[in-house]
Amino acid sequence: MNFPTVSSMVSFTCAILIIASSAGAATKGHIIPEGSVSLQKNGVVAKYNGQTVLDENALIACDGSCMVKMQGISLIAPGGTKFAVKESSGLINLYVGQGQVNFVIADPAQAFAFYTPDGRYVETEGFIVPASTDKSIKGFINVNETSMEIGMEKGSMIVRTDAGSRTVQPGQAIQLAQANVPSSVPTEKAASPKSGAFWSSLGKPEQIGIITVGAAAGIWAASETIFDSNDHSASRNQ
Repeated sequence: MNFPTVSSMVSFTCAILIIASSAGAATKGHIIPEGSVSLQKNGVVAKYNGQTVLDENALIACDGSCMVKMQGISLIAPGGTKFAVKESSGLINLYVGQGQVNFVIADPAQAFAFYTPDGRYVETEGFIVPASTDKSIKGFINVNETSMEIGMEKGSMIVRTDAGSRTVQPGQAIQLAQANVPSSVPTEKAASPKSGAFWSSLGKPEQIGIITVGAAAGIWAASETIFDSNDHSASRNQ
């Protein structure tokens, strides 16, 4: 009978410890790219050609379309989009520096805080399930050089404003004019040297006080998005 050598046992033990450490550091979500995705953190860019865990302290740059899967939530972004997502106290914080992020939600009680490149945010109070057999709620956030748009395709979104709650219906969007938009999307190089976290680079954001609701220009359509964690490819915009 062959017994493992001491060196092989040590190597095996180290491998187990590394796996356990990685699992402990992993967030509740993962990223599924079509092509590749880059994570910018602490001034370092790591590129992945396959599925990887979601790091809430990294800026996600989609080289091709990519999907972030969390419990009951799918975030789908086309190539060229830069964004970050963080979950805290039941609130999903979604920052979009450029491009578009489409979201599909299973739980209408899920709350979001949508962040702009200039460091402000708008917070939701919940969603209203569409009157159809498909109960998924679909919306998007689109950011370009001059404006930001948060719209709904299926279901309605209730947002908090300084004038009270407003409801965004399907086919409508919140139009936000950006103020003092930085020339480039903030990266980890601008983050606090102590935390090294992407979110610290935003400083102390303020809630957007003035919003208007109008027709959505960036409506998207996804033929099928499944909330199964075993998905191996990101859904594409049609």
